[in-house]
Amino acid sequence: VHAGENASSKFVEDAILVLSANRIGHGLSLVEDPKLMARIREDNIGIELCPISNHQTSHFHQSKEKYSREYPLGKFLKMGIMVSINTDNPIISHTNLVKEYFQAAYTCGEDDLSIWDTLRIIRMGYIQAFLNLPARKALIEIIEQNLTDLFEHPQVIKSLKEISTAQLLMQNQTKKKANKS
Repeated sequence: VHAGENASSKFVEDAILVLSANRIGHGLSLVEDPKLMARIREDNIGIELCPISNHQTSHFHQSKEKYSREYPLGKFLKMGIMVSINTDNPIISHTNLVKEYFQAAYTCGEDDLSIWDTLRIIRMGYIQAFLNLPARKALIEIIEQNLTDLFEHPQVIKSLKEISTAQLLMQNQTKKKANKS
């Protein structure tokens, strides 16, 4: 059910109570209602976010620039809510799933969406798929095997080590600057 994109969280609550929704399209206004967020987490109701469309229609801030409101992806993840990244209107928004993930990362800021968060979001998307349970399980097994194969590849391991080392160096430099001031 499409609810809570540019309307209050009451619309999300109605979608759950009246329509028995097990997936909510957008649900951006959930951040206004911590109790409803907790219920959605407990009931494993999926939230489908479409970062490019959400930015176009709702003007969320990106990275350090502030527009009208903060994009809720990071809060949803911290709250343990099942979130997936989707394309809302690919033709109108000139988007695809790869662009949506880049927008999600950009909107959350460099410190808020890790590679592990991204992998978790991808997995949650498969869990929420509109397929029967055996088909979903088969897809999850395939993606997990592909990811295992990917992370065992020597070049990927080397790249991840380089990224990790660079991040540690940047953190140490930041700490040194903070200690000097």
